Amino acid sequence: MGKKKASKLRYLFLRSALITLGCISVLCIGAMIIGKNLVESVQVETEYVEYTPKASHHLEKEFSAESEQEVMECIEPTRTLEDKTIMIFGVDKEEARTDTILLAHFDGKTEQIDIMSIPRDTKVFWSETQQDKAVELGRSYQYYSKITDMSSLGGIDHLRYFTIRSVEEMLDIKVDHYAVVNTKVIRELVDRLGGIEVNVPRFMQYDDYYQDLHIDLKPGMQILNGEQAEGLLRWRHNNDFTQQYAEGDLGRIETQQLFIEAFADKLINEVSVGTVIDVLTAIYMNIKTDVSFSEVLEYIQYLPYLSMNNIELTTLPGQSQLEEVWYYIMDEEEAKRYVDRVFYGII
Repeated sequence: MGKKKASKLRYLFLRSALITLGCISVLCIGAMIIGKNLVESVQVETEYVEYTPKASHHLEKEFSAESEQEVMECIEPTRTLEDKTIMIFGVDKEEARTDTILLAHFDGKTEQIDIMSIPRDTKVFWSETQQDKAVELGRSYQYYSKITDMSSLGGIDHLRYFTIRSVEEMLDIKVDHYAVVNTKVIRELVDRLGGIEVNVPRFMQYDDYYQDLHIDLKPGMQILNGEQAEGLLRWRHNNDFTQQYAEGDLGRIETQQLFIEAFADKLINEVSVGTVIDVLTAIYMNIKTDVSFSEVLEYIQYLPYLSMNNIELTTLPGQSQLEEVWYYIMDEEEAKRYVDRVFYGII
């Protein structure tokens, strides 16, 4: 083969190789760009979007010129701290489901704290967005479920997408923060405060060796340590069901509210702010929350000025109803009146 012919063949080979490599590079880059756009598209659709309440129409009323200034002061008052709404979840030892659900609202103007207990059997509807999110996460979902099952199916790490969003849509409110507290934290918190004095409403006995839960309480006023306080909060029935709350979960909520009142009374009237800060510092790393510790400290400054008269405990209005299973069905009209009063100041 002549040198010129060999040189020409090498030139053609190199030219073909470069063209092929260039095409492959363009295809790879194109695929990367398309793939990136697809991923970003999926992320945009499934990223968490904060809930915007639709309740602005509550304030669309006709006012006289004389009352307009007063109304604006009620809507946009000067506050040293912002209103805050936080959901608090009490979970079992395995942290698999929300055994206790509280919705707490702090009014920065009136310094009022409203705490609503949400029964664990409350019926919730899974929106299409929630169903899609469950599929994306590889979790199970249902069209309807109890709210405690929603947290179990969706996962404790995804409360924002499921349980919190359902409460926001049910009540048409925005939840600013959340905290997940397990039984270990409850025990430690109560013990660090030197126990909580509570009027135990009845005999409570129960043993669960798997969860290392042993409850043996007698009725009457007494100081409970951490282990006993956990038993008080978690008891629903004895082992053979011969003793249980006649009102079901509502009876347990009533007992939990007794404990919350006793706990708040001790924090307000018996414990110094310095001690509260020390206790919170010790347990902060053992809870799951999106509240920064600096923000916790900011709101603790209100403790010396807080009164038990400023704390109101209630339960989501509704009633138990047997469908395919027992559900707690929210009373929409009563719930709306509660939200109007607590969140919008409409009486």
